Amino acid sequence: MRKPGDHLRIAFAGGGTGGHIFPALALAREFERHDPRAEIVFFGTRRGLDTKLIPGHGYQLHLIEVEALKGRGMKGILRSLAKLPGAIVSSLRKLRALRPQLVVGLGGYSSGPVLLAAYFLRIPTVLVEPNSIPGLSNRLLGHVAKRIFIAFSRTRDFFPEKSVRLTGNPLRPEVIPGSSPVPTPARNGFTLLVLGGSQGSKTINAGVLAGMSEVAREIPHFRVIHQTGAADRAGVEQAYRETGVPAVVLDFIEDMGRVYSQADLVIARAGATTLAELLAWGKPAILVPYPFAADQHQRENSRELVEKGAALIFEDRELSGPKLARAVLELYRDEKRREKMGQIARELAHPEAREEIVNQCVELIRN
Repeated sequence: MRKPGDHLRIAFAGGGTGGHIFPALALAREFERHDPRAEIVFFGTRRGLDTKLIPGHGYQLHLIEVEALKGRGMKGILRSLAKLPGAIVSSLRKLRALRPQLVVGLGGYSSGPVLLAAYFLRIPTVLVEPNSIPGLSNRLLGHVAKRIFIAFSRTRDFFPEKSVRLTGNPLRPEVIPGSSPVPTPARNGFTLLVLGGSQGSKTINAGVLAGMSEVAREIPHFRVIHQTGAADRAGVEQAYRETGVPAVVLDFIEDMGRVYSQADLVIARAGATTLAELLAWGKPAILVPYPFAADQHQRENSRELVEKGAALIFEDRELSGPKLARAVLELYRDEKRREKMGQIARELAHPEAREEIVNQCVELIRN
């Protein structure tokens, strides 16, 4: 039982991509809003974006040595299994020293050893599963978690029903628009936002570059805001200069609220955080699911948006400049359709997910 004078002590486990880390940062901020004295720590690895994003937001990051099991050859699996005991022992030592009241699992292979250690130490755990199809770590650990917070109703099938809560995907406050309705786009301009995920997408980059010259000829005051990933930024920037298409090219975008506020249409991968942001902002979208996502979860993430009419979907292998150009121009010319897509998106959004998850976590700690 939490004593009246205690402060919250929360550990987050997992990460790797922006899709896992940004929801965790949103929850960390909400825990601090709930209790200004809250102590928040993260567990992660040197791979991915953990070391870039988490310390940059002012949080302590404890590194563990662990590798993925899924999608590897036999040698890779054996090497990963050999590292697992050491990662669990390291997590046990650090959790004993930190004494968190709750461990929040974000999914990804780096969450497994920490949540297992928490289970051995009888520290309550909860899972945040942003995708429609959970990853291996969350599937296995769902049977010991006190709560599992999901963003898609179909995810219920993977977990014990008594533990599941449909809350939506938590977003950082600065990503969520204000209470006023999203303004109607100005008729004398049109901004296309292109998002390839935290690492960028070569397929989307190539398709957009091949098609946007045609679009720019048809749409007055057309411009592009394009997130490319670090590897492709220079080349994409040069290509826009050569074609004369006005564009702002960025390798990574942290201030997502600013770019969403300017966008009339979005072309994006279908990561769970990106979809939650699109819904919150009520943005019509053309989705291109990443074809190598585990269990094709990005395609599954997209399904409800496409079925309800909030988005179009193109398969990665089918993407081409002319196809993208036709879709962008059709949506530009049909303003009523874009408005309807945005309205459906807002109806599917869960803007209170962050507060709801943290309130339930605090109740678990108190009890």
